[in-house]
Amino acid sequence: MSKLTEKIDVPRNVRKNAAMCPQVVEIYDDHVSCIGGQGGSWFYKDFTGVSVQAASVACAFAGVVFLNAVSGANNIKVGASMLQDRNRINFASGMFSYAPANEFASSLARKIRKAMEDYKSRPQESGTTVVKAELSPADEIKKFKELLDMGVITQEEFDRKKKELLGF
Repeated sequence: MSKLTEKIDVPRNVRKNAAMCPQVVEIYDDHVSCIGGQGGSWFYKDFTGVSVQAASVACAFAGVVFLNAVSGANNIKVGASMLQDRNRINFASGMFSYAPANEFASSLARKIRKAMEDYKSRPQESGTTVVKAELSPADEIKKFKELLDMGVITQEEFDRKKKELLGF
């Protein structure tokens, strides 16, 4: 059974388009759900990470993008194709007033990324025993570099994890 870890009321100034933008985002231990707007649920097991697409002149919507093998390779979409993408949560603060939506999307993505990392780091329940293979620090750094290159983690997160793995 899923456990709600955080319920976030989306501020009015980042949901100017009620048909697209959710009113509430609920972060669970195994998925994220949105209430209002396009709504939807995204289960961590189905995705490799999350990224943020900032609102700009090209597109007034900021988005939290759930990455998988397809979206990770092509997560920057603009216009109608972006609005049709079901692997994203959209926020809009208004034409030429992008900062609130971009800040909210970035903050939300950090929270979802943390919940997803927690989910993926714990053994999953099944009928078999889970044996976690130990990776060398070099292998771990390589894994995190790939996540950085995909845009799943930030440079700051990569640098922090690298220092941790190298014992600095």
